[in-house]
Amino acid sequence: MFLAELAPQARRVFQYLLSNPGRRTHCTELVGKALGGPNESDPARRVAGVLSGCPG
Repeated sequence: MFLAELAPQARRVFQYLLSNPGRRTHCTELVGKALGGPNESDPARRVAGVLSGCPG
């Protein structure tokens, strides 16, 4: 139910993380693989922006 409430980009990030349990994932990997790249100058800010609207 949580994933269904997310915006599409946030859902892709969580789905990627859930498909790689227990593994550390760098923000550049999330941007490149979950968000479809390209890795911009500040990938951490892009990931944070995507996840900032997630329900708490």
